[in-house]
Amino acid sequence: MNPEDGGTFEQMLARLTVDTNGVRGDEDGFDPTSVARYGLAADPVVDYTGQTSWSPFALSTGWTFTDKDTWGTRFQYDDERFAAAIDWYFGLVDKGFFPPFGMFGDSSPAQAQIQGGTSALAIVGSWMITTFNNLEGVELGIAPLPAGPVGHPVSMFNGLGDSISMQSEKKEEAARLVAFLASDEAQQLIGERAPFFPATDVGTEAAIARYDEMGLDVTPYTDRVANGETGLYPLVENSASIAQIMQTAFDQAWMRQIDGADFFSFNDRVNALFD
Repeated sequence: MNPEDGGTFEQMLARLTVDTNGVRGDEDGFDPTSVARYGLAADPVVDYTGQTSWSPFALSTGWTFTDKDTWGTRFQYDDERFAAAIDWYFGLVDKGFFPPFGMFGDSSPAQAQIQGGTSALAIVGSWMITTFNNLEGVELGIAPLPAGPVGHPVSMFNGLGDSISMQSEKKEEAARLVAFLASDEAQQLIGERAPFFPATDVGTEAAIARYDEMGLDVTPYTDRVANGETGLYPLVENSASIAQIMQTAFDQAWMRQIDGADFFSFNDRVNALFD
């Protein structure tokens, strides 16, 4: 994939897209305004992190969210690489390969689009593997993200942590629970059930084995971590304010009202939060 013409990834999306007359996206006569099956599914909302939407394409150009890996104080939505990736990603709407803004709402998330046959592919996090595998009538396949200009795929790397509320009246008990959840014993138990990848190596290996028993090759996820082909979720202060500012930009880009260069002014507003 590259932001200029989408490379072989866009060629694949074109082939998978079919209009209401049965014409594929790479065939003469294809109508991008009347699509029966889109090549790529859409999240109901595309936000400022793009975790399961635009982020792998922007990150694979070498772009990063902020000036530091974590707790950065300057966002980089004014980078030309980001602008090019955004123009390509939302430009798929014009080509008919990606659903227009508002086509699918909260009641039709990516898994519903796949199961209903209205989209062929979906970009989803590893925590959704079991959900997709349980879809009736769907033969699930998991493929790696496309390589970008940096020469390999880049996946966002993110996780959750157990916390104890300052207002808790049972802090000692909560601490023992948190300690147990972080133990190899607990991580092994979680991994054996494979609702997602646990945080530790022991738990992850158990999950990989369980997915293998289910007939699922999850290496497209684990290879990204093993090869160091990941980009961190933007860990910053002011995240709620950033989300509010940037949501307008992403909505307008999806509605095809602004392009990547217009994000520069939104980036100024975000960075002003850190001054």
